Amino acid sequence: MGFEHSNGVEATGYGGQKAMRNVLVASAMALALGLSATASDAATIDVFGTGLDGSGALLPTGASDANWTVTAGPLGALTPEVINDGAFPFPPWEPNTPNSQWVGPPTPDDGADAPPGDYTYQTTFNLSAGADLSSASIVGQFAADDTGTLLLNGNVVATTAATFGFRDFTDFTIDTPSFFTAGTNVLEVVLTNFDSGINPTGIQVLISETFVEITEVPVPAGILLLLSALGVAGITLRKRADA
Repeated sequence: MGFEHSNGVEATGYGGQKAMRNVLVASAMALALGLSATASDAATIDVFGTGLDGSGALLPTGASDANWTVTAGPLGALTPEVINDGAFPFPPWEPNTPNSQWVGPPTPDDGADAPPGDYTYQTTFNLSAGADLSSASIVGQFAADDTGTLLLNGNVVATTAATFGFRDFTDFTIDTPSFFTAGTNVLEVVLTNFDSGINPTGIQVLISETFVEITEVPVPAGILLLLSALGVAGITLRKRADA
């Protein structure tokens, strides 16, 4: 049975004191554990191949590919455009696919001719702070005229044939954790256009599969246990108060 304090508030008595003691013990144990409850979800990486719009659909011939940028080359920085695949150099260029197209420097006739030299094509994608870099992977193919090297954040991933990098796709798989970084990632194709005059050049990049696990922000298990203990104690005290 409870008793009256001088201010008129009824104390909880021995049962209430015991319940509160249990709360304190459970709270101390919870905070001491310091564990975390985490969960992870599978996700795709938002990176685009060439010749696609922002939703991943094929762009029309001559359209600018805003997902990619030529950051360096004989013509300076520019946005590449989709090359007309109804004329030379198709063939011998590897045909476009349902999910990628050849792009190159803009021309009046949507063709592929451009000055010789080295060109750097670049696209970026983001991995959130919760991304598990050890699970990240990007699988695809690429081709370049005349030859090209694919890099992720400056790390060499794959290189085309030494002379005719445009006749066949070069397969690539990026699954080395150290190649990825939390935040902005840079995927590049550095190509060389041979010959001494204007001639066809461009790239085609096909992204066929991506994967990464995203870990949700952890909730300390100590907090979860503390909330649970407080809830149980509250129910106990209510029952005793109603008795």
